[in-house]
Amino acid sequence: MIEAVSFRAWAEEAFGIWTEWRHVYPPRSASANLLREIRDNYWLVNIIHHDFTETNGLWQMLLDA
Repeated sequence: MIEAVSFRAWAEEAFGIWTEWRHVYPPRSASANLLREIRDNYWLVNIIHHDFTETNGLWQMLLDA
């Protein structure tokens, strides 16, 4: 189970890191543009498959969707 507070903290950290990395590259470079695109248009999701005894369960669930 994932707590909402923890997930929000992970999201803030992930998107903050992408913003920091963007500053490593020239402002209009392909890498900076990609990192800006990720920050502006991507969502961070968490997918849980509860049957841990089924070794390929998560992948099968995703492929079947």
